[in-house]
Amino acid sequence: MQDGDNPIVGLSGFGYYIPDQGSGLGISGRDVRFTHPFGFDWEFFVAPDIRYTTLLGPGNNATTGEYGQASAIARARGPYSGGGVLGVELDQGLMPASYRVIDGSRVAVFGTWVADCGHPDNYHTEIHPPLLIVQAQASGPNKTHTSVINRPFTVTQEFGDGALRQHLVNEYKKINAFPIPLSTKVEAHVQVSPMPFHGTKSLTWTVRPPSARNFPEDSLEITFNFTVRTGVVVGVAQANDEITVHVVMNDQLYHAPPLPHSVSSAVFLHELAAEDADAAKAIGALVGLSKFFNPLAPITEGFLAQGISYDSFDRPTPKPQTGKLTLGKVLLPFTIDDTQPFPIYGWLDVNWVRWHPMTGHPHPLPPPPERSEHTLRPR
Repeated sequence: MQDGDNPIVGLSGFGYYIPDQGSGLGISGRDVRFTHPFGFDWEFFVAPDIRYTTLLGPGNNATTGEYGQASAIARARGPYSGGGVLGVELDQGLMPASYRVIDGSRVAVFGTWVADCGHPDNYHTEIHPPLLIVQAQASGPNKTHTSVINRPFTVTQEFGDGALRQHLVNEYKKINAFPIPLSTKVEAHVQVSPMPFHGTKSLTWTVRPPSARNFPEDSLEITFNFTVRTGVVVGVAQANDEITVHVVMNDQLYHAPPLPHSVSSAVFLHELAAEDADAAKAIGALVGLSKFFNPLAPITEGFLAQGISYDSFDRPTPKPQTGKLTLGKVLLPFTIDDTQPFPIYGWLDVNWVRWHPMTGHPHPLPPPPERSEHTLRPR
């Protein structure tokens, strides 16, 4: 699926994991490996701010299953706007561990808004896959720390002749062709695009300290470090007591990175049955028919016994960042580095400071509230 197939939306809220997701890491234990060449999904749930609850479907407020668990957590930990939670899913290898959402943090998510109809809850909506994720936490007295990262590649869900089920049927027909098989093995190599977006994407969010200004003498200290690829620009601006970050991505100017190294492995039919029952049933039905109509069926079964070949890609990692930039002291608030694969990654901090008129040192300020919707939201 390309991100142009469905609308790109943005929302903010609080991000949560459910207990049975890899002990809080959000890693799925069960996915279809053919369509997850960067590993099984990393998933978390957003309890959206009230202005974004229109993005929720009927299954997002379920009382059972993953969405029931996540909604219960959101209600208990609050603030909770009602209507349920929104799932966010991405191949785990496309989200470096150091940038994954911390449980309970403020998040702003931009990505493809889809309806998932393959579950007993009628349907629920998701951001799948996310294009860009920002998260924020209070970090020390009166300081908000934010991080941002873009997915580097797009897993298209296409195999050159359709989606997975149809492709596997076509592959089996090749090895089952009579009188001469057209292939000696079944392969399922999902198409991965080095372009993580299409068209021009304009994404904006605001960042504030965890608490409001206490005295007129208070001032905001803004530091940041953003790394981008060519074709992505970042703007940082201050208006009153909030910071606006604006990212523009243009596919005509973007320098797409090469795909990472991949290796091929094989999965067997009984393993496929546990991951994608429909695809396994389709292949199984063809196997049964071929035993009656194709005298080469024993040979065909030998081909299938080798397993179904699929790809696994190396996981991209961001390069370490050093130093920090200060608003108003740089011409461009970002660094271009086309030797790394991510369209954008980095961080931004905002902090209240109050300078003592005699010593020139900052005064200590009162601590922020424990949780606040004040820190981060998309615009």
